[in-house]
Amino acid sequence: MNHIAPAAETALPELGAPFEGGFYGGIIENDDGSKHALILPPMDEGESEQELTWEQAKEFCAALRIGGKDDWTMPTLRDMTAKRDRFFPDDDQIYPAQTKVEAFKKGGPEAFQANGYWTITEFSAGYAWVQYFFNGDQLYDIKRHRWRVRAVRKYPL
Repeated sequence: MNHIAPAAETALPELGAPFEGGFYGGIIENDDGSKHALILPPMDEGESEQELTWEQAKEFCAALRIGGKDDWTMPTLRDMTAKRDRFFPDDDQIYPAQTKVEAFKKGGPEAFQANGYWTITEFSAGYAWVQYFFNGDQLYDIKRHRWRVRAVRKYPL
């Protein structure tokens, strides 16, 4: 696994710009107060082409090797909230607003599909949280149901 050295003095790019094997997704603050840069993979490599069960989604993300990086993972609910808030593709919803990043707008090459996406965050032993990119909602679902997944990387700051 590629281990990432802390990026104490790394200049961060604009939201959606190429960065560390994917696209810069902004800064996330962790529960312990530490921060990381969220990195989204290119859609054609880091998003499942079909809907997967939760276990299959975890395996899909863990097996990814993109941009010379092998530490891709399934996003947490917090990561997905940031993805939703920063990269919502459509413009016909009240919340969240459509992204300003052209490549992630509806019809763009990196746009999220109007579908649900798994998170690694469990609600209980049999359920996990899902982020919907057709209306912005977050709900939990039974892990054997099938949803898409788009991996993330976390670059420590």
